Amino acid sequence: MSSWHNKLVRVLDGLDYLGVAFIPEVLVSLIETARDPKSTLRDLAEICRREKSCNSRLIRAANAVALRSREGGRVARVEEAVARLGVDAAREIAAAAVVANLFKSNKVLNDYSSNELWRHSMSVAVANRLVYSVYFKRSSVEAFIAGLVHDFGISVEHQFLYHDGFEAAILERQKNGSLLVDEERRHLGITHEELGKAIGSHWGMPDRLLAVVGHHHESPSGNTEADCLVHVTRVSELMSHALGYGFSDFPESHLDTLYPSVERLGLDDASVVLLAEQLKKEMDNLDYHGWFSSLKVRRIA
Repeated sequence: MSSWHNKLVRVLDGLDYLGVAFIPEVLVSLIETARDPKSTLRDLAEICRREKSCNSRLIRAANAVALRSREGGRVARVEEAVARLGVDAAREIAAAAVVANLFKSNKVLNDYSSNELWRHSMSVAVANRLVYSVYFKRSSVEAFIAGLVHDFGISVEHQFLYHDGFEAAILERQKNGSLLVDEERRHLGITHEELGKAIGSHWGMPDRLLAVVGHHHESPSGNTEADCLVHVTRVSELMSHALGYGFSDFPESHLDTLYPSVERLGLDDASVVLLAEQLKKEMDNLDYHGWFSSLKVRRIA
């Protein structure tokens, strides 16, 4: 049995122990209700009610909206929260609340921490929604979710393979200015793309999400929806790096590998600047409402 397979089995066992296998089920349900024209507000509320983190985050967000607008009283039920927020915003908040369960650790390594990886993931998710809507002329919660989960393999390595090469990969990446995937191959024998895709396949994630999780370091040559979603995510990576949002596994010296995706989507400089400005506004709002302050971390290196 290969070392790669041993690591995967250990990680899957650890995730089962943490009880996070519900995550893809919730994400798929959110995507399916978004695609179903017969889906109702009640259907979305029922999905969110199943998971405590969804429920509480939606209610807090809805009450924050009420406080800001000074309209309406406090809500206590998830149905009321979805109605106040609107289904599109509610889906995104629910997806983020669920995926956040994968980003929990108190270890900090130089510029890397769970908080900073989570900030980066949220930034790519928001940017994905913005870029996708410009390219496809429609909204997509799947694009948002793809941004949330694109780097979840890094968080899994952090939690379960820290002393098996992850710590060394993170430190060497900063020291050498190299791609994290290159250091992962050297020190772990597996990359976060490979690990994330293997876990996602085991969990039954949709193919388009698996394409993003497993291949966002590549520039696809095809023209499928999955290929386009990978390009969207790569453009979002570039924008997030430029704005300094969280931990990016693309160092400055390798950012040029992302530009083919900008060209593939036909985005000019002016469009990218406008998208980046909107991304900054939305991230500032998320920061204000405490989306990046709930993970308590301490520096160990």
